[in-house]
Amino acid sequence: MQLVSVIIPAYRAQATIQRAVNSLLAQTYPHWEALIVADDGADYRTFLESQLVRDDRIHYLATGQVGAGSSRARNVGLSQAKGSIVAFLDADDEFLPDKLATVVPLVQQHPLVSCAVAICTASGERLRVVGQETAAGPVSTARYFEINVSTNSMVVLDRSVISCTFDEAHRFSDDLEFMFQCFAFIGQFYHVPTVLHKYYKQPQSVTASINSSHNGSDFNVDCIRFKEKLINRLQTGYYTFADPTTKAHLLDFLNLSIEAEFLLEKRLATQPNALFEEAIATLVTQRQMQGL
Repeated sequence: MQLVSVIIPAYRAQATIQRAVNSLLAQTYPHWEALIVADDGADYRTFLESQLVRDDRIHYLATGQVGAGSSRARNVGLSQAKGSIVAFLDADDEFLPDKLATVVPLVQQHPLVSCAVAICTASGERLRVVGQETAAGPVSTARYFEINVSTNSMVVLDRSVISCTFDEAHRFSDDLEFMFQCFAFIGQFYHVPTVLHKYYKQPQSVTASINSSHNGSDFNVDCIRFKEKLINRLQTGYYTFADPTTKAHLLDFLNLSIEAEFLLEKRLATQPNALFEEAIATLVTQRQMQGL
């Protein structure tokens, strides 16, 4: 069995990290290590062990800072990971029990694997599923964001093929920029349309306070500026792609995503639980109807 290194950034995560770790302990694939990277100075070992969560596969690291960001925390985890297969798990999310057993055989053949994601409220109510409408199989990276319009933290990759780190200049949406880097190494990814990952919307989380996709409507401007920065990078050749058609599709996705941010801002005025994923799905549907 290949070792899977699961990297878990943790910032003020005491309310949720036990659930995340328990979802690893429940995996039917047992050959994993968890690298919990504290970005808040907290002693997560003592905290979890006080909750009777103990396992030799769990390792505790730290960024050495407070609020350095998930990019820094993930890079610390990558630097200490022993497995060639890497998975990402936010401290407020969870894997379904068969996630690793399902994706590990696939990632051995396809260096990057994504799966469908269930978006849930903090209490566990399912709001939406993203990525279940595509048949299982290899897909061009040009179509990645047609399928995975939500979080990218559900991907599992073979870092012996995909050699990337997170851009620490980005304090949010670092997973989006990370995917752009990954596409320099691969022209296809494998998608599993089965929900294997639960993504919890945490209104009080740090991500929520800076990312409108998590219902932080006051921060749409930051999201839009970040996406405009990525558009500029694409236009100036900052990124290279194994599949040359990917660039045009990413530009199209980012422009549509910016439109979705504006639409989400309007919806949040009357719908506090409005989702970015619903906003962008609306725009995609409108575009398809206009094309008829």
